[in-house]
Amino acid sequence: LAVDGVAISAGPLPAVVHLAKTGGQWRALAAPALAGKRHGRQGPIGDAFNSRFLALYGEGDLPLARAELDAIRNPPSQLVIQAEFPLKSAARVTADDIAKSNLILFGTPKTNPVLARLAPKLPASLLAAADAGSAVVFVFPNPENPDRYVVVWTGRVLSTAFEPKLEAGWMMPLNLLPDYVTVKDGKVATAGHFDRDWR
Repeated sequence: LAVDGVAISAGPLPAVVHLAKTGGQWRALAAPALAGKRHGRQGPIGDAFNSRFLALYGEGDLPLARAELDAIRNPPSQLVIQAEFPLKSAARVTADDIAKSNLILFGTPKTNPVLARLAPKLPASLLAAADAGSAVVFVFPNPENPDRYVVVWTGRVLSTAFEPKLEAGWMMPLNLLPDYVTVKDGKVATAGHFDRDWR
């Protein structure tokens, strides 16, 4: 196998070859690199709901979790999802939950023990915006299981009243959310996508 005119391997190749370019040189890897965005872990927020997920609420955050999950189930359109979303207290999370599910974390590091544990490895600027009073939602690779997501959901975003032009344009609000959004006083303050390295 040669890439860019440089031999990578002279022997037999497996069915799938993983390559990485580091310092201008290609090399073969035993498995794909886990850092950075990749297929299945590239965001946006709605992608975390496309496979098994579990909503975990912090102390006092059950009304927030119910309101936001209800807004996902019943967006302002003719589309209605007839389903119950898996929901439990963050204090009852198990190792199996972390291994098998994307975690939707409702609350703040002060109220949600799972979020408190993960907070040092999550985007500090978004957590600071939540501390400053914004409702923040963002998706990020789970620091305890990079094959799964965490979605941090600190306040009302989908269940709040937006400017009419924004609400009227949302048929399925969840799928229109980018990697992160902050809402202040019913208006989107910031929104966007992380770069390929989740920054």
